[in-house]
Amino acid sequence: MYITNLRVAYNTHKTSKPKNMRQATLLLLVICLTTISNGQQVYKLFNAKLKSSDINGTNNFFVKNLPLTSRLAYDAMLSKTPTYWVGKVWVGNLRQPRNFLDLSNELAYHPLLDSIDMDFYATTAMKITDTLYANDSAYLKFADEFSALPNNQQKKNFLIKRANRKYFDTWNNLKIIVDESPITNTTNFEREIKLGIKLNIDTILLSKNLQGNAGLKAALYNMIDQDVEITGAYYDVRYSTEYISKIVYYMIDDYNKNIQAIKSNATKQRDQFTNALINFWDSDYNETAVIAGSTLLQLTTKYNVSRINKPNIGATIAANAQLPKLELAKLSGDLTAAFAIDKKFTGSAATTNYYCLTYAYDNQIESFGNQ
Repeated sequence: MYITNLRVAYNTHKTSKPKNMRQATLLLLVICLTTISNGQQVYKLFNAKLKSSDINGTNNFFVKNLPLTSRLAYDAMLSKTPTYWVGKVWVGNLRQPRNFLDLSNELAYHPLLDSIDMDFYATTAMKITDTLYANDSAYLKFADEFSALPNNQQKKNFLIKRANRKYFDTWNNLKIIVDESPITNTTNFEREIKLGIKLNIDTILLSKNLQGNAGLKAALYNMIDQDVEITGAYYDVRYSTEYISKIVYYMIDDYNKNIQAIKSNATKQRDQFTNALINFWDSDYNETAVIAGSTLLQLTTKYNVSRINKPNIGATIAANAQLPKLELAKLSGDLTAAFAIDKKFTGSAATTNYYCLTYAYDNQIESFGNQ
């Protein structure tokens, strides 16, 4: 469950710090590396070129309320869920982010990270769920038992019990705002994806010297036009301002002051988050940043599998070209797979994928580290 547009009054503990080299470097990425066409961003999804105005009705894919945004992803990056990237650390390579704040979703106890989370749960999340589950006796018992526990480790152990995971997951979801909106121009969007699929077909036909076979190409194009349905959605995903305020309070006002003591702990005594925190502290500003938000494209493709299948495509080829049996079988398999924009169609009647468009960063979080 995603709870969107979270707005809860809270007392923030923000500190004012000058912009550092990490922020300046990330801003340079925005200016220099974003793909622009006719005043708007264009995302290349395999063979399809998708304009931001067709996806979200604006000239960019920037995340709301976060002042720094990464470059547009230069190739297709699948996301397991819309929130998958949030909380990770970008380390030079967009494809290989490291776990960081997202470790709070794990069952292990991370003392430093859990101090952020338990504060957020107690001061923000509980206020929402107290209303949401006001008539739920199981929740009321859960909330009373949680509040009575004396320390964060006991609270974390309590939250990860199977009986409490429903509420634990709800509290974690409240950290992240997920805004989903429909594709702005569905006609252009579907046309561009289908053009990309047709380019897949063209490439394969060219490799087999069949690009001039008008009958075969027309039959395959007809399947794309008539038997493939394209829909999608646009996602703007980001940490809530309430959760960012907690991150800033602990990382800037607490961890910055105590980082040498944190570092002095023997490596074997450190948990995964503490090691990630130290790595982030010591990192080159040119190479790392915490992903505080991202934008994503959801692509759903539906197929008429009574026509789009390997035997039928093989018959279509045979009706238009004379090929040896083995070559026909190989070509029919390649062409069938090419009916997905990623050339990985496996015969399912429908597929849904999420593709990351941009990563975004928060000014305050980026002020953590070597000054």
